[in-house]
Amino acid sequence: MVEKEEKNKYSVAWFSLSECIARGEREKALGVFRLLSHSLTDKALAHQLKGDIYSLFHDHKQATQEYVSAAQLYQQQDKLQSACAVYEHIVYKNPESLEYSFSLLLLYYKQNIMSRTRSELARIASKLIKKESFSLVCTLIKDTRDKPYSNALYCDIIFTLHEQCASNDYITMCMYVMLDEFISSDDQLRLQHFVTQLEAIDKNLYKKACVYINMD
Repeated sequence: MVEKEEKNKYSVAWFSLSECIARGEREKALGVFRLLSHSLTDKALAHQLKGDIYSLFHDHKQATQEYVSAAQLYQQQDKLQSACAVYEHIVYKNPESLEYSFSLLLLYYKQNIMSRTRSELARIASKLIKKESFSLVCTLIKDTRDKPYSNALYCDIIFTLHEQCASNDYITMCMYVMLDEFISSDDQLRLQHFVTQLEAIDKNLYKKACVYINMD
């Protein structure tokens, strides 16, 4: 009997929340949700729903913050598909943000979703070329140095930049940063594998890499 009363109470509360949203009563809606969130055992879902509420009231900044918290918690719970879905929504709402695109890209690599990986990387590459942002790609390279998918990521970055006609100087600088990361990690096997893959992408890049690491 008590359990039934609790369910009815929460049903009324969710209905009250929807009414507040329909009437445009933002603060009241957030207050009702604050009470309801105590009944949600999944904190990631709670942040996601709160983000939805902010989004309905067109507060995209607060919505994005809640969505990012939700995505990070989903990753901690190893719910990578849920994290992907949230980041896809964030990227859709923030198309100019490379930070969120990077986060989504790495989630695709973790799950080996290659079709989405390539399309997202192509989108990122076009932004990098447009902004001529070298520091951002350096951050991505350095942050993923020890990841099991770093070789594939590095080669895909070079290939995509090459395919989208980035300048030779830009691609070469990116390649040197990648080589430095392999050299500093003292992983000769991965370094050799990376250089071999470069040969298939661009012979000139391969020659530059060989000279850089004294393989010539």
